[in-house]
Amino acid sequence: MTMNDPSKYKIHRHAENQDKSEPKKLMPIRKGIADITARAGVAAQAVTRFTEHMASVKETTSLEELLGSISAPVTVEGKRHRALDAFGKDLSLLRAIADPFFDVENITNKNLRIKLASTSWAKNMTDKQLSGKVSRHLLLLRKHGLIKKLPNQRKYALTDKGRKITSAVNIALTASVDDLLSLAA
Repeated sequence: MTMNDPSKYKIHRHAENQDKSEPKKLMPIRKGIADITARAGVAAQAVTRFTEHMASVKETTSLEELLGSISAPVTVEGKRHRALDAFGKDLSLLRAIADPFFDVENITNKNLRIKLASTSWAKNMTDKQLSGKVSRHLLLLRKHGLIKKLPNQRKYALTDKGRKITSAVNIALTASVDDLLSLAA
């Protein structure tokens, strides 16, 4: 992985003139030699996420079982959240978060807005309206367990469940009718 701008990644460290007895702060990774181990760790995590996403894992769970977990409303902490419509109104969102780009960069509201802006999911919304819609759907994806929030950041990562479901949806959409019929027989 090539990291041209490490400042967008944050680690716990002391400021340059900070007393070592003071607690560490969440600060951007520096480009110099001082944070080379932190940069290597971030790069290794990104490569691991990317390879896990691209790996073909033998999955014996049926598509019906996978989608069944998200096609019903969930109640978390007494609040009800609607079901996801994997092949309907939430299809563009699920395909967007399945993009391998988000395995390297993680999911953010801004990057997701850029990815979805030209789709019918955005429906000619202003940037502010789209930002709100993306925020609400990020919460919905979290409540269904497809993504998890990274600590002390406004970034999200796909969970194993999210990776399986988004991959299954993409495979189902790209499979030919003959392939699907042969599997059903």
